[in-house]
Amino acid sequence: MSQIMEKAVSFNPSRVVLTAGATPAIEILSFCLADAGNAFLVPTPYYPGFDRDIKWRTGVEIIHVPCRSADSFNLSIAALDRAFDQAKKRGLKVCGIVISNPSNPVGNLISFRVGVIYSYNEEVSAAAKKLARFSSISAPAQCLLISMLSDAKFVRTLITINRERLRSMYAQFVTGLKKLGVECIKSSGGFYCWADMSGLIRSYSKKGELELWDKLLNTAKVNVTPGSSCHCIEPGWFRFCFTTLAEKDIPVVMDRIQKFEMLVGISPLKLFGASTNSDVPLQASNSDVPTL
Repeated sequence: MSQIMEKAVSFNPSRVVLTAGATPAIEILSFCLADAGNAFLVPTPYYPGFDRDIKWRTGVEIIHVPCRSADSFNLSIAALDRAFDQAKKRGLKVCGIVISNPSNPVGNLISFRVGVIYSYNEEVSAAAKKLARFSSISAPAQCLLISMLSDAKFVRTLITINRERLRSMYAQFVTGLKKLGVECIKSSGGFYCWADMSGLIRSYSKKGELELWDKLLNTAKVNVTPGSSCHCIEPGWFRFCFTTLAEKDIPVVMDRIQKFEMLVGISPLKLFGASTNSDVPLQASNSDVPTL
């Protein structure tokens, strides 16, 4: 992290707690920062796994902070105040705000033009280190991680190539959806795009959204995340995780969506690119369904 930020910040290795993935890290922090019956404020739409990671074993509640498309799903102080007041009315003690950066699923970045406090909380660090014993990184993974991060030249090259590929994949995917009449919120980071498919749902409701999701999965063979799974308050939004695809697969996905639009009677727009695979059947086998 220090290398990525060009030595602008430094980190004390003794304060770093490693876990076997983000899920145990989120759960451990929930145990450390809150008691059962306490709550965190979480802006919506949010990563569906937060419901599991924060709540299931900790007894901690989540108070939704609704964000809207009119504001590009950006978080506002007013929305936080309303959610905080709601928690107080329910008798819940708010112990923090959970924010993913970039936002999952929208891709928004929290502005860099803010004051930052870097807190060295000894109690949290000590508790997290003990709890992390139950979700330690495997020995082979630790060896691989040490070997990889010790090679500074490799890390710089990896980050550069990764950013270039992500930017290219995102641009191609969003352009493809736009040519099919599907607009996306402008993303500043992450592995996904947040697409407005409300024009394809029969009824402007959660039920209508889930009906569309079911048809996209079982008819078009394209698996996306419905906005209701992210607690989005506006029906018709879907998360596409484009990094699960190879670049050559993007035209295939666009072809399937276009055929689906034709099937449900929507006037198809110009298909993405000129090299789409028109031989890909709409009724592909389940093993061919890309998870987006």
